[in-house]
Amino acid sequence: MRGHHAEAKGAETRALRQRLAVTFNDLAELTELRQIERESGQSTDLVGTAILRKTQCLRDLAKAVRWRQEPG
Repeated sequence: MRGHHAEAKGAETRALRQRLAVTFNDLAELTELRQIERESGQSTDLVGTAILRKTQCLRDLAKAVRWRQEPG
């Protein structure tokens, strides 16, 4: 039973890491978009809000990954 638990925990951790990578890439793309907006002088609050949300999501996912990696 213990092996199954460790296997499930490992799968969950891998899934969280995948979500973390996708969210990080999304944030990078939004940051690029924000830079383009600024350079064009057409900045909107929508991109800024999306960046804040993705940043919070990234923090939450990072916490979840760290929590999953703790022994026990």
